[in-house]
Amino acid sequence: MSSREGHIEHQYTSAELKASMSFNGGASTCEVDDKTLSRRRYFREKQREYRRKIYADGATMKAQCVHLQSILVGLQTARPLSVIPREASGGPLSWHSISKVLKSETHRVLTDRQSLVTQTQEFESLTKAMQRFVMLNIPVRFNIFIQTGE
Repeated sequence: MSSREGHIEHQYTSAELKASMSFNGGASTCEVDDKTLSRRRYFREKQREYRRKIYADGATMKAQCVHLQSILVGLQTARPLSVIPREASGGPLSWHSISKVLKSETHRVLTDRQSLVTQTQEFESLTKAMQRFVMLNIPVRFNIFIQTGE
């Protein structure tokens, strides 16, 4: 606790108590004193809690800031400045970045094309095998259908 947060009681003079009595319509001194003091004590404690919370929040934010700065330093030292692309700093795109993206996209397209060609060849061979099966096993029925259909 800091010196500002220490517990300080205020001693009221009899003139202050009499003045507070006159506002309460003649209530007894003890009632006014107890109500007023308890109310002031309550608000004083609330203010102390608020100040403690603000102080704790500030300390948490400072600790988080220090942590994030240490992460930033670690990331900056892990990657040399000469390798950082210009677009990371908000500048125009470099030809190196553009060529790298085009190369990766070309590779992806060629891989997809090759898999599609392979799949097409498999379907064509399956179709030919099915046609052979039909021609070998159902020619009689096909001829009957042709003869009856005429």
